[in-house]
Amino acid sequence: AMAVLTATDPAHLTFLERLDLVRAWERQLAWAAAGQLAAIGALEDPEPGEGADPLPEFVPDWCREEIATALHVTGTTAQNRLDLARELRTRLASTSTALRDGQLTERKAELIARAVRDLDDAVAAAVEAAVLPDAPGFTPPELQRALARIVLEVDPDGAADRAAEAVRRRRVTDVYPQPDGMGGLWAELPAADAATVLAGLDADADRIRQSLRDEGVDSSDMPDLQARRADALLAWAQRALNEPGSPTVQGRRPHVQVTRCRSARCSASTTHPVSWPATDPSTPTRAAAWLPTASGAGCSPTPTAAPCSTTAGRPTTRRQTFESTSSLATPGARSPAAGEPHDAVTSTTSTSGATAAGPVRPTCTRCAYATTPARAPAPGPCRAATTTR
Repeated sequence: AMAVLTATDPAHLTFLERLDLVRAWERQLAWAAAGQLAAIGALEDPEPGEGADPLPEFVPDWCREEIATALHVTGTTAQNRLDLARELRTRLASTSTALRDGQLTERKAELIARAVRDLDDAVAAAVEAAVLPDAPGFTPPELQRALARIVLEVDPDGAADRAAEAVRRRRVTDVYPQPDGMGGLWAELPAADAATVLAGLDADADRIRQSLRDEGVDSSDMPDLQARRADALLAWAQRALNEPGSPTVQGRRPHVQVTRCRSARCSASTTHPVSWPATDPSTPTRAAAWLPTASGAGCSPTPTAAPCSTTAGRPTTRRQTFESTSSLATPGARSPAAGEPHDAVTSTTSTSGATAAGPVRPTCTRCAYATTPARAPAPGPCRAATTTR
């Protein structure tokens, strides 16, 4: 079948025949995925002629790392592939057969495996038997909704326990880097709490819109609802940072600390790699202007944004912030080496107020051990690894 598909030229086919060719290739992809997952699952078994592994508890870990290395993927991706392979070869034999026959895509098989991962064997078998006949005709979102409904029907007693466990795992992620100097956040909350957060953002977004109308801003120049939600969220964070009773860590109030190269602040600079995006200088000002608009009871009416890239208090040396220049040419350097040009480090000798920039002895572990005389370390103990963590 693979030879026939490879030899078929879609340029000589009609539109309907090309659709048939696309479906045929999709079935081959599913067949190939089933074969690869079977091989991944077999990695946990001993080789022919070998006995049981003397340390079986470590087998999943080293299998994950070997898969990640062989496929050049992250450890999380490798673990997900390993978990799917384990489910298909143990509890989801019918799903594995459907994948090998091209009736299911790998994505659909993954959704089924994820839905039954926390269920016992009997419930997992019942869920698979109920969803598998209709799964080939479902889109992935439709299959996900069907699985949620079937799991609730098959195991209603366990639904409360799973919901309580999900609430315990509620979280807001760290910032995910995005292109063009942007960052993303993700919140996983109970449905009612998520709706409450969105309703609160919408209320503040409406206040922002009304404030802009009162200032005479034309509707065509007004930010849309999504942008106003983002500005309302930022205004909330600014209020939290400006609260006078905020807790401190090592004498410092909550703050925002940014490390970037000096050339990133200059739009005319073309010498620094593009992987260092310049931040939008209007963000603090824009947020500060809307603080009174989106403020609640007890909030400070002063429209002043929290300082960005400045701190107060007495942090340790590890919390100091370096700003290296584009002239730093030592490969792999993370902060300026001795003898290299450098900018400054934020000085935190006071217990309050904004920090000030001043000269600092540049240090870097990788550069300090360089053999080039020009890279020789300066006298005195090396204070390596002082970049912000």
